[in-house]
Amino acid sequence: MLDYCTMTTHSIHVTEPINAFVFDCDCTLSFLEGIEVLATENGVGERVGELTRYAMSEVGLLPDIYQERLALVRPSRSQTIKLAQQYYASRVPEIVSLISVLQALGKAVYVVSAGINPAVKLFAGMLDVPADNVFAVDVTFTEAGDYVGFDASAYPSQLAGKRKVADLIKLKHQRLVWIGDGMNDLVVKPDVERFIGYGGAEYRHKIAENSDFYITCKSMSPALALGLTAQEATALDGEARDLLQIGMSLIEAQSLEVR
Repeated sequence: MLDYCTMTTHSIHVTEPINAFVFDCDCTLSFLEGIEVLATENGVGERVGELTRYAMSEVGLLPDIYQERLALVRPSRSQTIKLAQQYYASRVPEIVSLISVLQALGKAVYVVSAGINPAVKLFAGMLDVPADNVFAVDVTFTEAGDYVGFDASAYPSQLAGKRKVADLIKLKHQRLVWIGDGMNDLVVKPDVERFIGYGGAEYRHKIAENSDFYITCKSMSPALALGLTAQEATALDGEARDLLQIGMSLIEAQSLEVR
């Protein structure tokens, strides 16, 4: 691990421009773990929380765990729509500004999540991420809005499925930065230019140990510096420059672990 005092601008910035930034949703774009919110509402919060912590911190979101959580929770259509609002109300600091700046710089922004598609896609839309740039897991409901099941073929619901999504994105955008909090995100590390772990919602030791950089503060602003070249960073002005300075101040305050 590099000493904070010896980190240079060049060690922070990428060497070649990044084409797309990919974010996980739960505990990355938002402080919430959506399935746990729904589980608490439906009286199964303790068991689902145990499954989630085990998956995110240790083994990844195995298909059996994914299926068991949804079978316990059985979310309704109305709950998934409400969850999008809850996600947005608990969004991480500076994420709206960060996405706006990245898009203004010509960087594509994607959301790839094992969360429930209606909730994730609605939330992503509130952040101005195009619907076509959202990968999540479809669920089915009865006409009355009761839970029936989920699409087990959806890549994000599979253990290494996010690697498959990364491959799809790279057909359009060669160089990716991926930002996430869990084991299912970490699997993409061999396929991206830089993997940034986010521990502002929950610190996960295994993710921290294996990320290229690990954000330990709540703000997502350090991701801007970590995803730009030195030349791109120097050229920023206005809101973008302000956001960069916020992130660099947090990095200098040791809100970042470097591997």
